[in-house]
Amino acid sequence: MRQKTWLKWTVAIGIAIAMIGASILWYVQPGTGGGANVVARVNGEEITKDTLHEHLEEVYGSEALETLIMYQLILSAAEKAGLTPNEEDIEAEINLLKTQFGDVGFEQFLAQYGLNEQGLRHNLLISTALDEMRFAEIEFTDADLEAYFEENPEEFATPEKIRASHILVASEEKLQEMLDLLTDGEDFGALASQHSLDTASAEAEGDLGLFSRGTMYPEFEDAAFSLEIGEVSGPVETQAGFHIIKLTDRQPAKDAVFSEVRDQVEHAYQMVHAPPRDEIVHRLQQDADVQIFWPQQ
Repeated sequence: MRQKTWLKWTVAIGIAIAMIGASILWYVQPGTGGGANVVARVNGEEITKDTLHEHLEEVYGSEALETLIMYQLILSAAEKAGLTPNEEDIEAEINLLKTQFGDVGFEQFLAQYGLNEQGLRHNLLISTALDEMRFAEIEFTDADLEAYFEENPEEFATPEKIRASHILVASEEKLQEMLDLLTDGEDFGALASQHSLDTASAEAEGDLGLFSRGTMYPEFEDAAFSLEIGEVSGPVETQAGFHIIKLTDRQPAKDAVFSEVRDQVEHAYQMVHAPPRDEIVHRLQQDADVQIFWPQQ
């Protein structure tokens, strides 16, 4: 149902770097297939692992090698500076993603970026190490952070949030059936559990939890945010289908207090003032002693 999920910063950075080598990571990591040499059969003709690897080397080999060299430079420099990321923090990011997406959604998320879980974990490790090096280059005081906070209050304010339940169906006929049953006094949650196509929320009687604007389909949000608590909407059509929405709670927008969001302010300040990621990588490349022995000349 949710149109998109806002990820924590390390995940976003990890995916940005993953895109550099996502197309080749899966073949330099252990696969999930059996021990046979055949990886596919097309109209009776077999494609072997050797053929696959030769093709991948030819098409992606140089790019893959450059990516792996870059990764090694980042990890070595971070370790030398004592800035290697905490594995527990990386694991926490993975678990947060699983919680946000659910099991099926998490697998779809990985597939979207051409990664498996091991590849995602590795890229989060690389990206976090890179940012640790960036952040180590800047100095700031609490006064600097407070000034940044005062200049950007909207960045840390809590937006208005609502809690809503919905029933999602595929046709206008089914939608009208649900509206008629609600008019006859049927329980909204029971109908959502029995008939909603959004199986995740149906398990919770249609409950979608708290959300702010920018996380659902625009048509859905416009209707939901216009309701009073306890009010049920008329028909709402989105790309997902036809909805009936019930508003169950509303939390007004709230201005942030510096002491409560200091860590967020510090991170935002670092992201703005630290050297760009590509600048750090360029420096590492300039100072590195890299010997390449492939391909053989």
